[in-house]
Amino acid sequence: MGEKGLPGKKAITDRHSREERRFRTDELIAGLAVLARAIATVGGGRDPAPAAHRGIGTVPGRRDAEAVDRITKTAASLQRNPVELLALEGLLCVWATDGE
Repeated sequence: MGEKGLPGKKAITDRHSREERRFRTDELIAGLAVLARAIATVGGGRDPAPAAHRGIGTVPGRRDAEAVDRITKTAASLQRNPVELLALEGLLCVWATDGE
């Protein structure tokens, strides 16, 4: 094999990295969809207790709709955002400062 290694190794490694990123992005989007659905369900008055201590679901409508909108925008941005962690931190920072 020599010093160069396998022919086409870089192309294979690059393709594998892109596939991993797509899988990770798909998982994050699915998780955000579950979170948005849970907030919408709690806000719909079905079971306000689980999220009431966080201020989610306590004011049906406006705050829940804003939270779902933020989640939806974050999920959409993950397709073009190279740093998923930064997008998720941005979402959580907005929630952390919401109560102030």
